[in-house]
Amino acid sequence: MRNCHGSSESLCNNIDSIVTHYKGDHSACASESRCRADPSYEPTKVQITSPVAERLLTTALHKLQVYKTPGDFVQCKDTHYVESFNNALLQFHDKRIVFSTLEYRRRTDMAILDWNENLDAECTSVSFAMADGMRPRRRQGRKVKKKKAFVYLDTIWNTLIQNLSAN
Repeated sequence: MRNCHGSSESLCNNIDSIVTHYKGDHSACASESRCRADPSYEPTKVQITSPVAERLLTTALHKLQVYKTPGDFVQCKDTHYVESFNNALLQFHDKRIVFSTLEYRRRTDMAILDWNENLDAECTSVSFAMADGMRPRRRQGRKVKKKKAFVYLDTIWNTLIQNLSAN
């Protein structure tokens, strides 16, 4: 999806190139794919040589929803924002507690406000802390983001006070 550049036809062609890729022909693969970029590339899967296997793979790929309606998927890039939002929800929703519908909606709204306000926060630095105590030599850089701004809380509070003072 990343390499279709917003074109439904290109997305279908990329999906069709999976079959030729598994047959050992990498001419239709993306130029940045490892099979084309790495001169010492060796496939990890068994190559397709049987016409029956080729037909089965083609049929399976053509049954995918992505292939049937490629226009719905051409703008897809990655799942970063979905995962980010799910993490923001978990800060406000405890999985072990059942909330009333009104409280659940309030907590969801708070999670949305928090996520929107802190989305794509700037990074101040990169920390190279030890990722795993069992592997002390493995160090991965982790972006340190600016502290969260809770401006939405002040906005909610001020709106509440204004509404109470108006009554």
